[in-house]
Amino acid sequence: MMRITSSCCSSSKRGNSVLHPTTTVVVFISNYMSRTSRAFHSQTSDPARSRETHRGDLGPRVRDLEHALNMFDEMLQRRSLPSVVRFTQILVQLVKMKHYSPVIAMSKQMVQCGIRPNQYTLSIIMNCFCHLNQMGFSLSVLVHFFKLGLQPNVTTYTTLINGFVLKNRIQEAAGIFSKMLQGGH
Repeated sequence: MMRITSSCCSSSKRGNSVLHPTTTVVVFISNYMSRTSRAFHSQTSDPARSRETHRGDLGPRVRDLEHALNMFDEMLQRRSLPSVVRFTQILVQLVKMKHYSPVIAMSKQMVQCGIRPNQYTLSIIMNCFCHLNQMGFSLSVLVHFFKLGLQPNVTTYTTLINGFVLKNRIQEAAGIFSKMLQGGH
Protein backbone atom coordinates (compact mmCIF):
# COMPACT_ATOMS: atom_id res chain seq x y z
CA MET A 1 0.00 0.00 0.00
CA MET A 2 3.01 2.30 0.39
CA ARG A 3 3.96 4.27 -2.67
CA ILE A 4 6.57 6.91 -3.01
CA THR A 5 7.02 8.58 -6.35
CA SER A 6 10.38 9.81 -7.47
CA SER A 7 9.22 12.87 -9.36
CA CYS A 8 10.72 16.14 -8.25
CA CYS A 9 10.16 19.64 -9.37
CA SER A 10 12.84 20.64 -11.86
CA SER A 11 13.87 23.78 -10.02
CA SER A 12 17.62 23.90 -9.47
CA LYS A 13 17.28 25.80 -6.19
CA ARG A 14 14.88 23.47 -4.44
CA GLY A 15 14.18 24.30 -0.86
CA ASN A 16 16.25 27.47 -0.94
CA SER A 17 13.57 30.13 -0.81
CA VAL A 18 15.05 33.58 -0.60
CA LEU A 19 13.06 36.65 0.39
CA HIS A 20 14.16 40.04 -0.80
CA PRO A 21 14.18 42.81 1.81
CA THR A 22 11.23 44.55 0.11
CA THR A 23 9.20 41.34 0.08
CA THR A 24 9.90 40.80 3.77
CA VAL A 25 8.77 44.33 4.61
CA VAL A 26 5.59 43.97 2.54
CA VAL A 27 4.77 40.64 4.19
CA PHE A 28 5.46 42.10 7.63
CA ILE A 29 3.28 45.16 7.02
CA SER A 30 0.50 43.03 5.53
CA ASN A 31 0.53 40.69 8.54
CA TYR A 32 0.67 43.64 10.94
CA MET A 33 -2.25 45.41 9.27
CA SER A 34 -4.40 42.28 9.23
CA ARG A 35 -3.82 41.82 12.97
CA THR A 36 -4.36 45.43 13.95
CA SER A 37 -7.46 45.90 11.80
CA ARG A 38 -9.09 42.98 13.63
CA ALA A 39 -8.50 44.77 16.91
CA PHE A 40 -10.77 47.63 15.79
CA HIS A 41 -13.72 45.40 14.91
CA SER A 42 -15.82 43.73 17.53
CA GLN A 43 -16.10 40.01 16.97
CA THR A 44 -17.74 37.35 19.05
CA SER A 45 -15.33 34.93 20.60
CA ASP A 46 -15.70 31.50 19.03
CA PRO A 47 -13.37 28.89 20.62
CA ALA A 48 -13.87 26.43 17.74
CA ARG A 49 -12.84 29.05 15.19
CA SER A 50 -9.89 30.03 17.35
CA ARG A 51 -8.66 26.42 17.37
CA GLU A 52 -8.98 26.28 13.57
CA THR A 53 -6.84 29.38 13.25
CA HIS A 54 -4.15 27.92 15.50
CA ARG A 55 -4.41 24.56 13.73
CA GLY A 56 -3.47 26.28 10.46
CA ASP A 57 -0.07 27.09 11.94
CA LEU A 58 0.67 23.37 12.35
CA GLY A 59 0.56 22.64 8.65
CA PRO A 60 -1.59 20.25 6.68
CA ARG A 61 -3.77 17.77 8.55
CA VAL A 62 -3.17 14.12 7.62
CA ARG A 63 -6.05 11.62 7.76
CA ASP A 64 -4.12 8.46 6.90
CA LEU A 65 -1.01 7.19 5.12
CA GLU A 66 -2.50 7.43 1.62
CA HIS A 67 -3.63 11.00 2.23
CA ALA A 68 -0.16 11.92 3.51
CA LEU A 69 1.50 10.40 0.45
CA ASN A 70 -0.83 12.33 -1.86
CA MET A 71 -0.14 15.60 -0.04
CA PHE A 72 3.59 14.90 -0.09
CA ASP A 73 3.55 14.23 -3.85
CA GLU A 74 1.51 17.37 -4.47
CA MET A 75 3.97 19.45 -2.45
CA LEU A 76 6.90 18.06 -4.45
CA GLN A 77 5.16 19.05 -7.70
CA ARG A 78 4.74 22.70 -6.74
CA ARG A 79 6.72 25.17 -8.76
CA SER A 80 7.77 26.92 -5.58
CA LEU A 81 8.56 24.20 -3.09
CA PRO A 82 7.26 24.54 0.45
CA SER A 83 9.87 24.81 3.16
CA VAL A 84 11.32 21.79 4.91
CA VAL A 85 9.06 22.70 7.84
CA ARG A 86 5.88 21.88 5.86
CA PHE A 87 7.30 18.52 4.79
CA THR A 88 8.40 17.79 8.34
CA GLN A 89 4.88 18.53 9.61
CA ILE A 90 3.58 15.68 7.46
CA LEU A 91 6.35 13.37 8.70
CA VAL A 92 5.51 14.18 12.33
CA GLN A 93 1.88 13.20 11.82
CA LEU A 94 2.88 9.91 10.19
CA VAL A 95 5.21 9.12 13.10
CA LYS A 96 2.29 9.67 15.47
CA MET A 97 0.41 7.06 13.40
CA LYS A 98 3.47 4.75 13.71
CA HIS A 99 4.23 4.68 9.96
CA TYR A 100 8.00 4.67 10.46
CA SER A 101 9.17 3.08 7.20
CA PRO A 102 7.21 5.49 4.96
CA VAL A 103 8.64 8.44 6.89
CA ILE A 104 12.17 7.22 6.19
CA ALA A 105 11.38 6.71 2.50
CA MET A 106 9.79 10.15 2.24
CA SER A 107 12.77 11.79 3.92
CA LYS A 108 15.09 10.15 1.38
CA GLN A 109 12.91 11.47 -1.42
CA MET A 110 13.05 14.96 0.09
CA VAL A 111 16.85 14.87 0.02
CA GLN A 112 16.85 13.59 -3.57
CA CYS A 113 14.67 16.53 -4.55
CA GLY A 114 17.06 19.00 -2.95
CA ILE A 115 15.17 19.69 0.26
CA ARG A 116 17.78 19.98 2.98
CA PRO A 117 16.65 18.40 6.25
CA ASN A 118 16.82 20.50 9.37
CA GLN A 119 17.64 19.44 12.91
CA TYR A 120 14.04 18.52 13.68
CA THR A 121 13.64 16.45 10.51
CA LEU A 122 16.80 14.48 11.26
CA SER A 123 15.62 13.83 14.82
CA ILE A 124 12.36 12.44 13.43
CA ILE A 125 14.25 10.13 11.07
CA MET A 126 16.48 9.01 13.92
CA ASN A 127 13.38 8.27 16.01
CA CYS A 128 11.93 6.15 13.19
CA PHE A 129 15.10 4.07 12.97
CA CYS A 130 15.02 3.58 16.75
CA HIS A 131 11.41 2.35 16.58
CA LEU A 132 12.38 -0.04 13.79
CA ASN A 133 15.24 -1.39 15.96
CA GLN A 134 17.89 -0.15 13.54
CA MET A 135 20.22 1.62 15.92
CA GLY A 136 23.12 1.57 13.46
CA PHE A 137 21.11 3.70 11.06
CA SER A 138 20.12 6.01 13.93
CA LEU A 139 23.81 6.60 14.60
CA SER A 140 24.41 7.29 10.91
CA VAL A 141 21.76 10.01 11.10
CA LEU A 142 23.75 11.52 13.98
CA VAL A 143 26.79 11.60 11.68
CA HIS A 144 24.60 13.32 9.08
CA PHE A 145 23.91 16.06 11.65
CA PHE A 146 27.59 16.89 11.81
CA LYS A 147 28.05 16.67 8.03
CA LEU A 148 25.32 19.28 7.60
CA GLY A 149 26.88 21.50 10.25
CA LEU A 150 23.97 21.00 12.65
CA GLN A 151 24.31 20.51 16.38
CA PRO A 152 22.30 17.70 17.97
CA ASN A 153 20.12 18.91 20.82
CA VAL A 154 18.80 17.22 23.96
CA THR A 155 15.89 15.73 22.01
CA THR A 156 18.28 14.14 19.54
CA TYR A 157 20.40 12.59 22.26
CA THR A 158 17.36 11.48 24.25
CA THR A 159 15.97 9.75 21.17
CA LEU A 160 19.19 7.78 20.80
CA ILE A 161 19.37 6.98 24.50
CA ASN A 162 15.79 5.69 24.49
CA GLY A 163 16.50 3.59 21.41
CA PHE A 164 19.51 1.95 23.04
CA VAL A 165 17.64 1.37 26.30
CA LEU A 166 14.74 -0.27 24.42
CA LYS A 167 17.27 -2.65 22.83
CA ASN A 168 18.75 -3.29 26.29
CA ARG A 169 22.06 -1.75 25.22
CA ILE A 170 22.61 0.22 28.40
CA GLN A 171 26.34 0.76 27.91
CA GLU A 172 25.79 2.51 24.55
CA ALA A 173 22.99 4.58 26.10
CA ALA A 174 25.37 5.67 28.87
CA GLY A 175 27.99 6.59 26.24
CA ILE A 176 25.50 8.80 24.39
CA PHE A 177 24.50 10.38 27.71
CA SER A 178 28.17 11.16 28.43
CA LYS A 179 28.57 12.77 24.99
CA MET A 180 25.45 14.82 25.65
CA LEU A 181 26.89 16.10 28.92
CA GLN A 182 30.26 16.83 27.30
CA GLY A 183 28.43 18.89 24.69
CA GLY A 184 26.96 21.06 27.42
CA HIS A 185 23.43 19.74 27.12
